[in-house]
Amino acid sequence: MARHRIVARVGAALIALLAAFATAPPPAAADDQHPAAEAPARALLARQLALLDADKVDEFRTTLLAGARCHVPDRGMLPCDDINLSWFYPATRIRTKVRTLVVGATARSAWISGELDVATTTPRHSGDVGPAFHSYTQRIRLTALVVRDGDAWRGALFWVSTPSDHGINTDRATGTPGPLATWLDDPTAMAAGLDVGPSVTVFGTALAERAFGAKAAAKLLGRWKKLRLEVGDDAEEREFGDTAVVTATVIHLAKDGRRGFDTSAVFHRTDAGWRLVAVHYAGM
Repeated sequence: MARHRIVARVGAALIALLAAFATAPPPAAADDQHPAAEAPARALLARQLALLDADKVDEFRTTLLAGARCHVPDRGMLPCDDINLSWFYPATRIRTKVRTLVVGATARSAWISGELDVATTTPRHSGDVGPAFHSYTQRIRLTALVVRDGDAWRGALFWVSTPSDHGINTDRATGTPGPLATWLDDPTAMAAGLDVGPSVTVFGTALAERAFGAKAAAKLLGRWKKLRLEVGDDAEEREFGDTAVVTATVIHLAKDGRRGFDTSAVFHRTDAGWRLVAVHYAGM
């Protein structure tokens, strides 16, 4: 399939995901959560959806913090300022099946994870052979972090992927790793450091590798405890008061060679220290 058609269908599916999240009723808060940031986070995503739908790329970027990190299927990990959002193309018809949407929140931030199936029908491109319309179903995964920025709320992380175990280039620029980045190459440490509650999520690169809730997340991480992993030199770590984000290339040292995966992780600061609330491995 042509590269531009792949990114077009992912863009249409992401718009559907944001629409589903913005209109879904808020989940009940767990006893250990303070969902003050949930409503502003949902409102921000609804605004982002409207801007993307109207192709207002410059305004969309104003909803993100300076230095916010993004991941886009077929383009990989990059600063959100560098992203070319021309891959958001309108689809003729979209049918969305929401599989799971969860949110965790504090007084100043909210982390969001979702997974859904999107069936889309779009016109075939001029010159393509076959029926006038092209139909497909795509699995989309999203991890995002929204934080308070003065009197406003802005996105610090916007991480979108489709399940894929295709690795990426492992030779990237040097970043500024911090102590939380070292968690990403140790599934056992991640499992031990998970937060509690239903908003904990883990996304792997395979279709079946997803877990919602702390118990399921610990089980999935336990399946990876024998993998040989290392964190690439491009690791970036940023703190936002009671939350933090780490992005990095995590390299799987497999028998058949090195395979890198764009990875993001969200941490929540508790009385017991930093706890992991979301980790998202993305292939290409």
